[in-house]
Amino acid sequence: MRRKLDQSGLVQWAFLFGILFLAVGLMRPGTSTVVAEPVSAPVIASVRISEVINGLDELKEREADLRLFIDEQQSQIKKIGDELQGMVDELNLLPANSPQKKELVQKAMRHRLNLEVEGEISTQLIDQRRGEVYAEIFKKIEEATMQLARHEGYHLIITDDSDGAIVPDTERNVRGAILSRRVLYSDPSLDVTADLVLTMNNAWKAGG
Repeated sequence: MRRKLDQSGLVQWAFLFGILFLAVGLMRPGTSTVVAEPVSAPVIASVRISEVINGLDELKEREADLRLFIDEQQSQIKKIGDELQGMVDELNLLPANSPQKKELVQKAMRHRLNLEVEGEISTQLIDQRRGEVYAEIFKKIEEATMQLARHEGYHLIITDDSDGAIVPDTERNVRGAILSRRVLYSDPSLDVTADLVLTMNNAWKAGG
């Protein structure tokens, strides 16, 4: 029995010496060991997208062009409206139940329908033109943001909407506003809105 215990003790001591040997070997200089590389923290910045859009010189110039397009559409609608008003004035001068009045009433009804259709088409064209302008500008914002990130060494640039207030409203609207919020807090030192606006305005002045 004692011999068995001695053998068991020898095995335990051999195991402990083996662990100690490995530990000493790992601590010796020049020994091949696996060392974890230090992980650097990502560099993050933020922009306030509404301020970026409103600060762009390109948007101001393109809004002026859009204003001309809107004026053209409104001029066409006004022309149809003036023609319809002329028909109404003429109807008031014609005798009741006269063939001319009946014919003009039908013509005025068609003109009024045309006015409503043209007005709806004009509204859709204006809305579509605005959408095209903002889509093109946002594409340029994405490209300028990528260039700024690469130049300054940012790993991530996020849209900071943390300054938007959640106002009391219906449960559905409040919950929707809460769930659509992307950032709860962003330190002001992360903000590069002014840098992005300056970069884009300089590019626009240089030829777009």
